[in-house]
Amino acid sequence: MDKKAKVAWELINLIPPEAGVMATADLCAGLANRKTIYCFPYPYAKNNLLRDEKFDLERMQRFLEKVEYLLLNYEYKSYGAGEYPSFSVSEFERVVAYLITTGKWRIFLQKEGFTLLVKK
Repeated sequence: MDKKAKVAWELINLIPPEAGVMATADLCAGLANRKTIYCFPYPYAKNNLLRDEKFDLERMQRFLEKVEYLLLNYEYKSYGAGEYPSFSVSEFERVVAYLITTGKWRIFLQKEGFTLLVKK
C-alpha cells in the first residue's frame, strides 16, 4: 500500500461507522458499507453519463444536508472512463471555502492532498 492509500484509509477510519458521508468517487468504495454515502461532486447525477452534467453547488447542498462528513481527494481528477468532467484543485478549494463560510462545516483534518470536513 502506497503512502496516499495509507492516508486515505487513515481518514476513512476516523469517520464513525454510522455517519453519513460524501466523498470523491475514488474513496466511495471504502465507505460503501454505510447507510448514507454520496459521491462528490455529482451526487445528483441520474447515471454515470456525466458528460452533460454541470457542477451545481446549490443542488449538491440537498445531499450535504444528509451527511455528517465530506472526504475529498484533491488529486482525484476522473469520474470514470471516457470524456467525463474533472475537478481542479481550485474548484475543490472553492467548495471547501464556501462550506466553511456557511458556518455549518469545519475542517477536521487535511493531509497529503485530502481534506476531511465535519458538520458542526
